[in-house]
Amino acid sequence: MGLLLVGVAAGQLLFPRTVVEAAPQPTADVEALPQVASVMPDLLGLDEATARRALSDAGVTAEVTLTRTPAAGAEGLVVAQEPMPGLEPRASVTLTLSTMVTVPTEVVGASSVDDARELLESLGAVVRVTEVVDPGAVEGVVLSADPAPGQPLGAAIDLVVAAAGEGVLLTQLDEVDSDRCSTISDGTLDGVAVQDSVSCEGPSTEPRTAGIEWVVARSASVLETMLGVLDRGEPGTAVVRVIGDEALLAETPVAYGASTPLRLDVRGVLRLRVEVQVTGGDPTVVLGDGRVVGTADQVAALLAAQ
Repeated sequence: MGLLLVGVAAGQLLFPRTVVEAAPQPTADVEALPQVASVMPDLLGLDEATARRALSDAGVTAEVTLTRTPAAGAEGLVVAQEPMPGLEPRASVTLTLSTMVTVPTEVVGASSVDDARELLESLGAVVRVTEVVDPGAVEGVVLSADPAPGQPLGAAIDLVVAAAGEGVLLTQLDEVDSDRCSTISDGTLDGVAVQDSVSCEGPSTEPRTAGIEWVVARSASVLETMLGVLDRGEPGTAVVRVIGDEALLAETPVAYGASTPLRLDVRGVLRLRVEVQVTGGDPTVVLGDGRVVGTADQVAALLAAQ
């Protein structure tokens, strides 16, 4: 035992224990992150519960006040907010929620589509307008609405509005059949000058009928013309018949020294025919300034069909 102890002591003298101390760790000053000030989020179009969550997520802890107003679309959505998005929150936030509103009755029949549009857009609706040529309607009048008046007003509404349309002279159309009818560049009917017109003369033998026909390809809405007897021709009387796809659309008497305006609905007509039946004398019957009228799309389709 004594020898063992002497050996251990000698080992410590010859091979002393080394102690490795941990190296000191570098320290860095940690700066606190700057705190971002909360701003008002955009809440438009959200329901109340979602809007409140958005405020909370944005760090806005202001008191929420609710108001309601009639507006297009679904009920209960935010249609206005105060403060506006991006501004600094205040002690109180006001949210305006939508309530159901119906299409106003005054929309259909309104004499100005601009007035109808302004009213509907003030309620938050998107207004889509389709123009049609209606022979019995005044230009600019709202003919119909979808949804109809009295129905809930959705986010969008379609209005059908009467338009003046664009015209194509009958003399510009290709004739598919003509019997004793031709075009004239000018003339007078009861002292009124007409241009680019169609004239028809009945034969001297019975039946004293002349006629002309065009394909209008269901691309016209109105036939407009001034009917009369050519002033520089022979006096007489006649009956003018307008026929659409074998159906009689109008029958109008004409006489020398008088003229009659004609405005006729030809919507959906494929083939348009005019027949002149002479009933007395030897008149030259004229469709003065005759033309068919349609929307821009209809006119384009009509001319393409020629």
